Amino acid sequence: MSVPSRSQRKRRSIAARSGKSYAVANRIVEQTSFSFSGGGFELSMTVSIGIAIYPDHGTDFDMLQRQADVAMYVAKRSGRNTFCIYTKKMDAEADECLLILNGLHKAFEREEFFLVSRS
Repeated sequence: MSVPSRSQRKRRSIAARSGKSYAVANRIVEQTSFSFSGGGFELSMTVSIGIAIYPDHGTDFDMLQRQADVAMYVAKRSGRNTFCIYTKKMDAEADECLLILNGLHKAFEREEFFLVSRS
């Protein structure tokens, strides 16, 4: 029988913590999502949860909060009423999004947008 390497033990540990987070988040989503009607309107309440796990995704509160926030926005984009566990790939996607948004804001400030219409 071979002894698992350090990286294998770390992956198993992350998977175990992620599994617990998955179970808790799934229960929160199930328990807090509902619809109700009144006054001719139907309203729905849903949740979007972002999960960051200590120490895998950060070792201080600010970093964990940032990673969980990134994961929450990924959950919202995927249809809401769900949850997402942070991955490093999300940072690259968030950075790309910020670059695009910053570029659009700068272009707007420099009045680089113009209207083109066809008759």
